[in-house]
Amino acid sequence: MPLSEYEQRVLDEMERSLRGDSSEPATESSAPRRVRPRKYSVAIAGIIVGLVLVVLGAVQSLVVVGILGFLIMLSATIYGFGRPANSRTEAQGGRGKSETDKARRASTPKASLSERLADRWERRRRGEL
Repeated sequence: MPLSEYEQRVLDEMERSLRGDSSEPATESSAPRRVRPRKYSVAIAGIIVGLVLVVLGAVQSLVVVGILGFLIMLSATIYGFGRPANSRTEAQGGRGKSETDKARRASTPKASLSERLADRWERRRRGEL
């Protein structure tokens, strides 16, 4: 059974996107991630200390110690394994976006997720992406 014209267009669109016509996803995934062993070590130590406090609080029936241990574990996990800092942000001394990007985003109202996805799909179909 042959494909309809619409199905063929969608299939061609998917092929083009998989071949790498859109360089945006490729640059994000190919960026090298810097591994920081010291950061991971501090995070793991914090998780262990927090776990010990949670167990100690449970054994001694001290709720405050258990809550403190949980908060230590949570903050250590976020610190060590959270989203890595953007290399561009570090290079600019903490300024991630340029002033024009900030102004442009501030001037445009936030659209819903479905509206943004529909807009992106239409731009991709027109060949703008």
